[in-house]
Amino acid sequence: MAKKTTTKKPAPKAAAKQPRKIKQGSYKTLKLSKRIKHQGTQLPGVFKLFGLSLKTLRSNWKLFLGITLVYGFLTIILVRGIGGSLNLSELKVTLQDAFGGSLSNISTATTLFSYLVGSAGTSNSPAGGVYQSLLTLIASLAIIWALR
Repeated sequence: MAKKTTTKKPAPKAAAKQPRKIKQGSYKTLKLSKRIKHQGTQLPGVFKLFGLSLKTLRSNWKLFLGITLVYGFLTIILVRGIGGSLNLSELKVTLQDAFGGSLSNISTATTLFSYLVGSAGTSNSPAGGVYQSLLTLIASLAIIWALR
């Protein structure tokens, strides 16, 4: 008699315990159906995003400082011009005539400073506006490249 050989099938391995997932519903356009709930993760809060952005700026401060300095230098040269036409002396005389009294120096200095800060990015010529738009576009692309 011949011996019957039987091959034992290996025991099935225990499947890794993974959480069961609910089958995602399908959405059909223009058909009345139930709303499909999104099962993704939640976004971090505002403060965490702000902290992460500051961390990125702090870790790469030399790169962003270089981009800012080049942008500022080109803005001064191309948009404002070296001899920008700020009539601060005329504005100062007008303000001193308007504010006569004990607060004239403080109010004149405050007004002149706010005028300088307010007119920092403006140009007096149409070509300056074009240069300013191009510089803003190029600087934003450089910042996006640096962040990537």
